[in-house]
Amino acid sequence: MASSTSSPTSAMSLECDAPCPVSEAIFNDLVHYFKYACSAYIPVCPRPNGQNLVLEFGNFITDIQGFIARDDERKEFVVALRGRWVGG
Repeated sequence: MASSTSSPTSAMSLECDAPCPVSEAIFNDLVHYFKYACSAYIPVCPRPNGQNLVLEFGNFITDIQGFIARDDERKEFVVALRGRWVGG
């Protein structure tokens, strides 16, 4: 008698045919951090997402720009980087 073994991934469907809901808390966190990401694209943003700006940084050679913000309420630091900007 042959024994069959299945891995956990073969037992799970990797596709989601129906909407895959997220909790309200996760959704709110995504929106919260999305606002930081948007702030990285603003040329001068003294209070990213309404929080304290710790450091702004950039390098014209590598085209890296971003900031570090401090959120005292959540007790966290957020590092936000923007994607490459191609001016036109």
